[in-house]
Amino acid sequence: MDEHRGEMARCLDTLVAKGVQELVFVNRPWPIDLRLPATLFSCASLTRLCLGVFRLPDTAAVPRGARFPNLRELILSLNTMEERDLAFLLEKSPVLEFLFIMGNQAGGVRLRLVSHSLRCVQLGFSFSEDIDVVDAPRLERLFQ
Repeated sequence: MDEHRGEMARCLDTLVAKGVQELVFVNRPWPIDLRLPATLFSCASLTRLCLGVFRLPDTAAVPRGARFPNLRELILSLNTMEERDLAFLLEKSPVLEFLFIMGNQAGGVRLRLVSHSLRCVQLGFSFSEDIDVVDAPRLERLFQ
């Protein structure tokens, strides 16, 4: 898939321009370490996003103004990420209500929940050193 990075970026640009609201974006076939294009973070119209089999982008590469202002549901499946990546996603998603993390590779990552909108977090086959609910006043359910 790495040889198709240009196509992938153009495809994402088209989706951004069309104002797509729901997106399932899965890297297939392997490798799992393919970086997710930072272009995705300019898709402000998304309400539901499922990302699978990617390495989340270095947050320094993501444009400063990038946000998911309408994102209510985020599903991360078989991704490679670091603690700061998840913190960045939560920070940039101010209305996120549902977070599902399945089978992510995050060696020693501490899951820190800081979100004023998050209502439900579900973890499945994910490796977290700790789960800290730091500031999540609307959190109703945490499944592990």
